Amino acid sequence: MGRKIVYTIDGNEVTLKTIRNKAKDFILTGSLGEYIESKDLLKLTGIKGYTLYNWRNSGKIRAKQINKHWFYSKSDLLKLL
Repeated sequence: MGRKIVYTIDGNEVTLKTIRNKAKDFILTGSLGEYIESKDLLKLTGIKGYTLYNWRNSGKIRAKQINKHWFYSKSDLLKLL
């Protein structure tokens, strides 16, 4: 098994995975505005994947695709929900 490397940042112990996730969130918030990845959205809301697909294709919600991952506008989601 791999080693778990822990860093100390501002007095808090964090793993490399935590740092990567925070960096990912920062990058998405900064470069894509307020977007949420589809897999996270599905977990948080219980909205079905086909519903997101239909909303995206009908123009009800803005979405961006990076590689094979879809990201949805949080502000558009709030208007729909």
